[in-house]
Amino acid sequence: MGSLVPTPPHPWFYLPHPRPASPSTHVFSPLRPQEVAEARAAAANLSDSEPKVLGTRRKVVQTTIDVSEASNGSCSVLKITTKDRPGLLVDIVRVLKDINLNVVSAEIETEGALATDEFFITYHGEPLSSPMVTLVTNSLQYYLSLAEVAKEESY
Repeated sequence: MGSLVPTPPHPWFYLPHPRPASPSTHVFSPLRPQEVAEARAAAANLSDSEPKVLGTRRKVVQTTIDVSEASNGSCSVLKITTKDRPGLLVDIVRVLKDINLNVVSAEIETEGALATDEFFITYHGEPLSSPMVTLVTNSLQYYLSLAEVAKEESY
């Protein structure tokens, strides 16, 4: 079946596949035959040219996050190692606050461009459960690994 068969009442058509596996193989296309031909011609022209950059690539900041239970069992210890930047501490505490964690105490250390922070945290007065450890790790990893966070204004 080499002819085009319109599907009434819509202006959509079933077009024969360029290399049909059998005579009855068709590919559905919402475009008119002329639009399909124009799209194929445009695609052929694009394949010969340089690829276009659609956006800027995000610069990823290397971040290490480790959560363990404190030796006395009263809280969890969150260790973060990442590139230092203005507002880093505020951003970390904001993420912890957004997931309802309490920072009991913290030890903040910066050597050159590297920040090594240790937070003693609880969730409702208890050490973090396994699902909460996963939530904290994923949340901090996401927000701290993006370089765009560094460009935002902190309070």
